[in-house]
Order: sequence, then C-alpha cells, then structure tokens
Amino acid sequence: MGRFRRYLLARLLFVLPTLLGVSLLAFGLIHLIPGDPARLIAGDDATDETIRDIQAAYGLDRPLHIQYLIYLGNLARGQLGVSIRSGRPILEEIAPRFLNTLQLALAAILLTVAAGIPLGVLAASRRRTALDRLSMLAALCGIATPVFWLGILFQIVFAVWLQWLPSGGTGGLRYLLLPAFTLAAFSVANVARLTRASLLEILGQDFIRTARAKGLTEPAILFGHALRNALIPTLTFLSLQFGFLLGGAVLTETVFSYSGIGRYLVQSIFFRDYPVVQGVILIIACSYILVNLVADLLYSWADPRISY
Repeated sequence: MGRFRRYLLARLLFVLPTLLGVSLLAFGLIHLIPGDPARLIAGDDATDETIRDIQAAYGLDRPLHIQYLIYLGNLARGQLGVSIRSGRPILEEIAPRFLNTLQLALAAILLTVAAGIPLGVLAASRRRTALDRLSMLAALCGIATPVFWLGILFQIVFAVWLQWLPSGGTGGLRYLLLPAFTLAAFSVANVARLTRASLLEILGQDFIRTARAKGLTEPAILFGHALRNALIPTLTFLSLQFGFLLGGAVLTETVFSYSGIGRYLVQSIFFRDYPVVQGVILIIACSYILVNLVADLLYSWADPRISY
C-alpha cells in the first residue's frame, strides 16, 4: 500500500508541469492562427479606433508574454477568463457542453465494452471458423467506415425512414442514442480485434495448457484465467479512446448538431476566441491525465503480476 501511495503521489505531482506545458503550447499555437478577434467582434466596417478599444478591453494589445503571465495568474485563482465572443465566464460556457460530451463518451464506451469484448471473445473461442471470419469482417468494416458517413446513414434510416429517433440536437436519451452508436462503431471494431488477438496469445501460453491438463472446462479457462490477462491492450485502447471522446468527437457532434465541447472548440477557433480555446484544451488535457491514471490502476486488477 505504501508503494501505491508513492506511485499515486508521483503521478499527481507530474500533473502540474504537464498542464503548464499544455497551457504554454496552447497559448503559443492559438496566437499563430491568422486573424484578429477584435476585428471579428467589431465587424468589417469598424474603425481602427474601435478595434483598438476592443483590444485594450480584452488585453489583446499587450505583449504576448504579459498576456500569458496574466493567464497563469487567473489559472492560479481558478479562473479561465471571459469569452471574447459572448462576454460570459468561460467555465459557464464550457461546463454544460463538457457534461454533454461526457454523457456521449460514457454511452459510447459502455456500448464498446458491451459489444466489443464479447465479440472478440467469441471470435477467439471459434478460431478459424466461419463465425470468426464473419466477426473480423464486421470489425474491419467498422474500422474502415468514416464516422460522418455512418452518422448520416443512421440519420437517414432511423430518423427519416423509420422516424424512431431525432436526427439531431441535444436533450434526453433519444438524442443520445444515434451519436453514441456512431461513435461506438469504430471503438467496437478495434476492441474486438484487440481482444481476439490478445486472447489467442494468452490461450497459447503454458499456464493455459496446465489448466487444461488439470481438467478445467474451456469456459472456466477462457473466463476464469485467460480473459483477465488478455485485457491489458484493451484497457489501454479504451483509456485512449475515452480520452479522445472527452476531447470532443468533432465530426459526430457536427453531424448530429450535438452541443458538445468538440464542436464548441472548433467554433471558438474560427472566431479566434483565445481564452475559450485555451480553457477547453486545458480541460481536455486534465481529462486525458485522469483517464490514463485510472487505466494504470486498472492494470493491476486485470493482471495481479503488475504492482506499483
């Protein structure tokens, strides 16, 4: 337990320099984008004096290093600043959209686990049969299918033809299903392939042959001994995929007009809303760090040989 606490403390201490580096990179890259947010706010017919007033109001007339230091000072006080576009605090702008994206990501990951792992186990247990080939063909189609095309196809079938679900928008469960299934298709395909490949490797190891020699049944060997050891690559992929989804599945949110953080980030980049872009990137970075930390802790559950 002492080693685990030291490991956890070391990972948490590593968060601060990571976030500092992310904030510096985001600040530098967003200011490399051509365009002046003050001119976008004022409009094309605005005078130079009006533009200078807007730049002074938002601190855009100061040197970049001063702007960055002010940004760090606000972060130290728990403030992300104010949106140039709306004039509202950034946390108020981001919070509801991030919660929408979190719901979408959780739904997609649950669908991935519920479908991808059983599909991979089924393919591995029926190796070189028609069922195995059919499962892997379906997985390959899921990987190769563009997300935006699949989303439009779902809209045509389930929203236009069958009229079972709304074609877009943000609301309750009915609005969540189509984008969640669209996002999950790619993840299910990858998880099925990873689970199958890892499980086949585990099933060929010595301890599995020993278990068979002891007279254990194939289901007991498969689910009691092999599967947990085969989940390490799958957990790694799921953690990365969940972090990606929390970062905002831009195409899916755009196709379904879903009010998530990814769509909001793209809109803010086009509007040159520097504080919002920096705040969103920082929150996405925190999400990635947290998700990867949870994945590392789950490794020791999947494989008892791993300790911290």
